[in-house]
Formats: sequence, structure tokens, C-alpha cells
Amino acid sequence: MVKKSRSKGKDQFKALVDLKAKQLRSSQIPTDEDFARADALMAARERKFAVVRDKVLRSFAGQIPLHDIFLFCGPATDYDAYVFYESTADMEACRANGAEQAIREDICQGFAEFSEHGTQPTVTFNFDSHENVKRQCNGNYDKYLR
Repeated sequence: MVKKSRSKGKDQFKALVDLKAKQLRSSQIPTDEDFARADALMAARERKFAVVRDKVLRSFAGQIPLHDIFLFCGPATDYDAYVFYESTADMEACRANGAEQAIREDICQGFAEFSEHGTQPTVTFNFDSHENVKRQCNGNYDKYLR
């Protein structure tokens, strides 16, 4: 009788372990709904980046010689912003005359408008020039940003 009871206990234990393993495996495998949700979140993030980028470029058009702006989710902060002027001289002039600070504030304001809790996002800023990208990476921004 004792032997039968141990066997039943082992079977129950094995069944429990198998069930837990199955639950663990199934919880680690993304479902179609998980992929759809991730796609929607990524699309929303890309739209947000496009809106902020376009707003900043439009607001400074004709005033500051901006070449382009690239926005990403940051590893240490909420966002990383890469701002490129046409030339190194333009970059230095904008730093000296306060335009760089105005760009920082405009980008932060743009992200704050998308904040769900009204909190100010943290942004890491990187300023450089198109001239430097051409010199260092033959104008290849993908290579520069890696």
C-alpha cells in the first residue's frame, strides 16, 4: 500500500512539474496578439518621433541652419536626440548664441506633449554637423549613429 501511495505522489509531482514547464514555455512564446500590440506601440512611437522632429524643424526653419534631427528611445534616458547642423561653424555659433538651448527646450516640450502623466521626459542630446558626418562617415548617418 505504501508503494502505491509513493507512486501516486510521484505521478502527481511529475504532472505538476510538467504543467509548470508548459505554462513557462507558453508564457515565453509571444502570441499573434503580442506581436500586434508591439507593432502598434512601435508605430505610435514612430509617429511621435515624426511629429516632434517636424515641429522642431519647422519652428526653426530659416532661423537656424539645421540639417536634420534623429530621435530614438534612449538606453539611459527616455529619449536620445541627435541634432545635426549644416556645418561645424553653425553648430558653434548656435551654441554661443543660445539657439542650441532653444532647440533642447523645443524637443523636450514636444515630448512632454505626448507624456501621459504630464511629466517632463529625460532626453540625452547630441549635437554635431552634417559636415562632420560627411568627413567621418562619407555622409552615412546609419554608420555614424551606430
